[in-house]
Amino acid sequence: GRLTEAARMFHRSRALGGTGALGDEITLAHQGFGAYADGRLEVALALTEEAVALARVHGNQRAEATALVNLGFFQMWAGEFGPADTALTQAADAFAELSDPYDRYEAPLCHAARGVLFALRGDDAQAGLAFAEAIATAREVGETWYEAIARALRAEFTAHTDPRRARLDATWALRELRRRKEDWWRQWAAQAAAVAAREAGMNRAAVTMLRAVLADCSLPLEKARCQLLLAETLLRNGETDEAAAVFQVAALTFDAAGCRYWAARSYLGLAGTSGAHAARWLARARRGDVSDAAYQRLFAREEELRLVAFGPGAVLRAGQPVTFHSHNAERLLFLLTLTGTGVHVEELADRLWPDAPSDHSRALGRIRTLLWDARQGLGPHAWRLSRRGPVVGFDFGGVSCDLAELRSDVQTAVRAQDVAATSVLARRLRTPLLTRWAYDEWVLREAAANQALADRLAVWADAHRKPYVPLGHGRSPGAGDDRQVSAAALLP
Repeated sequence: GRLTEAARMFHRSRALGGTGALGDEITLAHQGFGAYADGRLEVALALTEEAVALARVHGNQRAEATALVNLGFFQMWAGEFGPADTALTQAADAFAELSDPYDRYEAPLCHAARGVLFALRGDDAQAGLAFAEAIATAREVGETWYEAIARALRAEFTAHTDPRRARLDATWALRELRRRKEDWWRQWAAQAAAVAAREAGMNRAAVTMLRAVLADCSLPLEKARCQLLLAETLLRNGETDEAAAVFQVAALTFDAAGCRYWAARSYLGLAGTSGAHAARWLARARRGDVSDAAYQRLFAREEELRLVAFGPGAVLRAGQPVTFHSHNAERLLFLLTLTGTGVHVEELADRLWPDAPSDHSRALGRIRTLLWDARQGLGPHAWRLSRRGPVVGFDFGGVSCDLAELRSDVQTAVRAQDVAATSVLARRLRTPLLTRWAYDEWVLREAAANQALADRLAVWADAHRKPYVPLGHGRSPGAGDDRQVSAAALLP
């Protein structure tokens, strides 16, 4: 696990043997880990790419496969997942063509790296298969070190799907790596154990474990990734101030080294800690090409916002209820969404604090405090809430809302002349709306609109139920099917 010392030895070996000597390509490929250990990812990539090229020129398939595994590893650190996928696929193909088991020695690392890539892209099934292949291949070549590495990676990157297996994997890997007195991957395994604890709901334990790894970690990139995991766990605990500070430190390291995905993940975390600056952090997270599935999964998980209007009302981010200091923050979001336009601050004050004295300066102060609260809860979506002069607005483009979806379903069902569907929709429209504020004028108005729409749908459905008339009794095929209705006429 002493990468810098190993890199010096590989460099000395290559200097003594000269370019073109036996093993030159593999020596060069492994020199990349020295640059990686110093945080110089660009140099690591350049050295490893040169090793791949030399191996192909010399026709050394084993060296090519090994160099491609290292290249894929560095490219995943850089967030270049498409090229990493290509490199690892080519490495797997090259290993498969080698007949001597010894020449396939690094094949387990190839499968494990592919498992990480699948997991980051959200393909849990393929990730599971790749990690299982890595463990099986490690056993075939008789190398428990590689099995420990594969288990450590599986523990961290699939803990969200099976925390118990992740804990067992991390424990196995830690035991084996301690036995070997191997420090590098032992830290990865300890980090994986912390992630497994977090995914099992033991956030406090995870924080303690990650702090211990951090105190023992010296490689800048791996230290930054541990800081990222620590900050994400602190954020889950509601410790936003410390989380923000740790996210920023990690982001600086990742930016300097060119680790785009990990920097983006850090900036998304920062957006979740600071509603006031969320738009700025989101813009940084989206720099460069973010079309790969790993980036899209990252943004989708952090940014999905949904308003649930039926029942008591709830604001969900990434499927989890958003916590506000005041219930008026939620009330504000629903009011602005259902109004569909901006609302003057004085009108907002009248609606949200109807019993408060009509003092303009106090009303403005209450609105400022409320906007701050709402933005803090919205996190990455804080930019949606704006105030232009005396008007407060909410940009709900891309935000899902069950009430809007239901009304859209009504249009679809009416256009399709689907009587059965409209009957079901009419019943759903009668469901109580925003019951926490059921007597607010704007809620009563929307509830009345739903009730009126449900009544019209019921009348429409009765009118469009076609009595059965046997063919030959004054009815020909298709007769009576020319009745049309305007969905717009039904909607409020």
